[in-house]
Amino acid sequence: MNECLSHKKCHTACLAMGASSFRWFHTGCCECVGSECL
Repeated sequence: MNECLSHKKCHTACLAMGASSFRWFHTGCCECVGSECL
């Protein structure tokens, strides 16, 4: 997933996908990280 979300929405969305961690950029873009991430 490489979408622009708020920090909280990024964290919630990544956890829901099973990601082990996430990166949130000050531009508002979200990147989920982990072997289980879709």
